[in-house]
Amino acid sequence: MHHNEIFPQDQELAAIWRRKQDCCRRYAFDLELLDFARQVCRIVNMETRGKIEAYQAYEYLDLLWRRLQYKQLELNIKSWPARLEND
Repeated sequence: MHHNEIFPQDQELAAIWRRKQDCCRRYAFDLELLDFARQVCRIVNMETRGKIEAYQAYEYLDLLWRRLQYKQLELNIKSWPARLEND
């Protein structure tokens, strides 16, 4: 047997490891989404109550959106999970 050959059980373990890593990245992104939603609510409430101007709310929301996009790239999240795409 050649030393570069991969045993079938090693391939299975590698596949399990990749799925686990993907799950962890998606979980981390889900937490980012929750935080994004919480902050959007807070900013909208502040603008509604007159605590900040509309242009300030827009700037804050734009910054939050850019941060979320950066996090998506950083975590290498390419799309929504298949279970959500089919719903």
